[in-house]
Amino acid sequence: MKILSVNIRGFNKDGKKGWFKHLINESNPIVAAVQETKRKKFSDQWIEYAWGSQNVKYAFKESCGRSGGLLILWDPNIFQVDSVVEGEFFIAIKGKLSNYDSEIVIVNVYGPHSDVKKKRFWNSLSELMSYDNAAWVLCGDFNYLRHAYERENTNFIARRASWFNEFINDNGLIEIPFSGRKFTRISDDGLQLSKLDRFLVWTKVSPTRYKRTRSIIST
Repeated sequence: MKILSVNIRGFNKDGKKGWFKHLINESNPIVAAVQETKRKKFSDQWIEYAWGSQNVKYAFKESCGRSGGLLILWDPNIFQVDSVVEGEFFIAIKGKLSNYDSEIVIVNVYGPHSDVKKKRFWNSLSELMSYDNAAWVLCGDFNYLRHAYERENTNFIARRASWFNEFINDNGLIEIPFSGRKFTRISDDGLQLSKLDRFLVWTKVSPTRYKRTRSIIST
């Protein structure tokens, strides 16, 4: 199952819509998760143009002012979605692949910046996961580092990383490694590099499945 995740940093900027359309055409995903759309609404015509066909369904979480905003698109002929859940910092779709019985939940994430909000965010995801025995894919911009080598010229705070790793480990999640670029975010001046975007997965064969019910992080 091919899933595309991208932080677009605003669809309203010149060329972003065409660039995204080219990315969809090049990668041909079944599901595309987009963060920081900075838009309050999308038309069916806009979505069909970006996807490259009318064979597309979508759900979105509108931006707050000129920041944030989440969009998730999928091919309904391959992935049949039966429910959409919207949280404070995520939007999730649940469904099944054609000719595949097990349910899959795909969560498009744009994590908050403050520590208090992050803990609330992780707790809400942990609670959501504890009620459903589907396979899980969490993707997007988590806005947190896991290890010191995931940044250059930016601050690494080990305490914060330990909180994030606790959430990942206690929920039995596995990070899927990227190929290609080492970092996923570059500052406008090109000096600060960091890895903030990730794919975290949980399946029914996870050896740490039993931990999922106790991953509520104290504030």
